[in-house]
Amino acid sequence: MSHSRWMVLIILIFPQFLFPQQKKSSIDSLIAIANNISQNDPARAERFCDSLINTVFRKSAGEGLYLMLAQKAKIIEQQGRFNDAIKLNLEALAMNDIGISVDQRGGVTNNVGRLFYQMGVYNKALDYHFKALKIFEFLKDSTAMAQGYNNIGNVYAEQHNYENSIKYYKRSLGICQNIKNDFGVALSLLNMGALHADKGKYALAQECYDKCLPLAKKIQNDEIEMACKVNLAVVETNIGKLEIAEQLYREAMTYYKSKGDEFTVIFAYVGLGEVAQKRKKYDEAMGYFNAALKLSEKTGSLDEIRNAYDFISQTYELKGDYRNSLVNYKLFSKIKDSLVNIEQTRESTRKEVGYDFEKIAYADSIKRTEEGRIKDLKNETIRLNHEKELSSQRSIIIITIVVIFLMGVVTFILVKSNKQKQKDNMIILSQKAEVERQKAEVQNQKEVVELKNHVIEEKQREIIDSINYAERIQRSFIATKEILDENLREYFVFFKPKDIVSGDFYWASKLTNGNFALATADSTGHGVPGAIMSLLNVTSLEKAIETQVQPSRILDYTRKTIIERLKKDGTVEGGKDGMDVSLTVYDFKKNKLTVACANNPVWIARGAEMIEIKPDKIPVGKHDRDSVPFSQQEIDLQANDVVYTLTDGFPDQFGGLRGKKFMSKNLKELLTSNAHLPMEEQKAILEFTFKSWVGDLEQVDDVTLIGVRI
Repeated sequence: MSHSRWMVLIILIFPQFLFPQQKKSSIDSLIAIANNISQNDPARAERFCDSLINTVFRKSAGEGLYLMLAQKAKIIEQQGRFNDAIKLNLEALAMNDIGISVDQRGGVTNNVGRLFYQMGVYNKALDYHFKALKIFEFLKDSTAMAQGYNNIGNVYAEQHNYENSIKYYKRSLGICQNIKNDFGVALSLLNMGALHADKGKYALAQECYDKCLPLAKKIQNDEIEMACKVNLAVVETNIGKLEIAEQLYREAMTYYKSKGDEFTVIFAYVGLGEVAQKRKKYDEAMGYFNAALKLSEKTGSLDEIRNAYDFISQTYELKGDYRNSLVNYKLFSKIKDSLVNIEQTRESTRKEVGYDFEKIAYADSIKRTEEGRIKDLKNETIRLNHEKELSSQRSIIIITIVVIFLMGVVTFILVKSNKQKQKDNMIILSQKAEVERQKAEVQNQKEVVELKNHVIEEKQREIIDSINYAERIQRSFIATKEILDENLREYFVFFKPKDIVSGDFYWASKLTNGNFALATADSTGHGVPGAIMSLLNVTSLEKAIETQVQPSRILDYTRKTIIERLKKDGTVEGGKDGMDVSLTVYDFKKNKLTVACANNPVWIARGAEMIEIKPDKIPVGKHDRDSVPFSQQEIDLQANDVVYTLTDGFPDQFGGLRGKKFMSKNLKELLTSNAHLPMEEQKAILEFTFKSWVGDLEQVDDVTLIGVRI
């Protein structure tokens, strides 16, 4: 009875993303968020990646788009959508951007090969694994090369190409031994042993397992150790060492039951059944085969169900119970025929998949393939070496001519210089005295400059210390996390001052009628003057809410207080400073929002729509229209509305490729497309977008943007 269908138990422990170690990039935090989300909700993680690709990375392309396409491919691969994952990886590889490194392309190329392998499209899997291997060989990355050889060996093993499979496993083994990678050595030995056993070369298989087992124990890798024992049990069964085989199968069963690995438990049941069958303990064998059948039916694996019926039929035949043997053989044949039909359908699908991907304009979209890039680099190296050799020859000839010429010149100069020597000595002595005098003068000036610099540094340190202390004072006036957490269900605050202290501030308070007020404000100026003005604005708001509860009346009263205070600034007309502010008051019992705005708008995201509440075009402070009362608007809120309040710092920031303003229109689009995401994810996208937009330029103003989900 052939046992080959149960023989090969190859562990494929390779990283799902084979990127060599990268320098940390600015999108690391976004990729980490996507990874965390995908652990619990892959569909939401996919939407998160789509938002980043379409609203942040698609316009600028480059490394960010490349890595996010690969990240999305990884997430949808976890959902079993290998076809879509391949297309995303190919889209990333089609990018011909100089900012994308060769090692990054190698990692994604390897992933495409691995995905084709999982789909059973082995010719395409080999194609991409060989492409990746060329890149790893060019990079001289030994670890990646070893993994690449192992991947190719696995594909050849699935194609039953024993010679090529063993050849590449041996190459992987050799590299891992050279770099002292014990894990890689153990894995290569395990794969080689399984392949030898599948071909009936039990002595070679046992030699591999005898080396693998102690190494697996040394590195304390239980998974490789137990896989080695299971495969070794198959060999021991076939060479007649039944007691050893039984012991190994029982060890494996205990381990894999604890791990919940039902497939390998089925494997162990069948192995124990065959050991009992060889001992002619047919009832015991039947018990193991029936246990395997029961667990196979639970998992729904037709392959294992078919094999279980085959073993049961053969055991009945050995017992002489031909009727039951025939019954089980018919069940075996029926499932076998179904599997043949399924396999034919799969083979047809594989061919169609291979053909579909052949039609992808991958080669046309890349001006230079990775193989071409490597060849170009080699040709460039040869050309430079040749030019260097020619340059060396020319240099020798030129140097010889120059030396002969210089010898003549030196002879002439020596003769003439002797006559000038005595005269020059007198001049040198005079010049030396002058140099010493100037040197002393320069030293004195240097000491004076150092003293001045020291004084300046001390003054600067005092100023910075004072500003830092002022920042602590200012922070005590803005809304605390405690009051926001107490009154809001879900929110974020993106607050980024231009300097240490800020003219922007956000303030919150419970009103006397029980409603919750939240202000997002931009005081006149920024830095220290803006911060001082913000303190006046906050204290004026706090005074206003002692008697007022309507947003418009609060702003009217606040404006009056600010104007009265600034009359005393020493100017004839009194100070014209103040603030632009959006004041939102929430009545959570009635689900209503009342708003009064001075120059700053309020935006409400509702589904795919962005509702804008336009502000009064007057500031809270002295103005030609400071006698006009502020207006207010009342809005009925709906579940999952997101209310955004902001200052002008974000839309007015200069940046991007052309150094232009970000603009309110683009900010609205960014917020609308991401409003469905959790608030912390929205904040991460805003922070990344702002940092990327500013780039090497300077932040021009304070930035405040607050989002509140209803």
